[in-house]
Amino acid sequence: MNKPEAKVLVKALLAIKSEDECQAFLADLFSAKELNSLETRVKIALGLSQEKKYTEITLDTGASTATISKIKESFTYGQDGLKKIIDRIGDGR
Repeated sequence: MNKPEAKVLVKALLAIKSEDECQAFLADLFSAKELNSLETRVKIALGLSQEKKYTEITLDTGASTATISKIKESFTYGQDGLKKIIDRIGDGR
């Protein structure tokens, strides 16, 4: 994601100073459906980091196995960004 057009988004995210600001920023930027999708992906990542089975993650999130596989793929072949953040937040949902 080292694209020049992504830099403004990264700057915006880094400018967030509180949880309230973050929630307001995300609510203004994304639709409710998009936010739900993002939250589901984070919950999938948490489940994978806890070594839950796909069936359990599907029951917890309603996500398809294809979506779970995509998130698992990013753990294996990604840039470690998602994994680092998931490691930081751990179980503190």
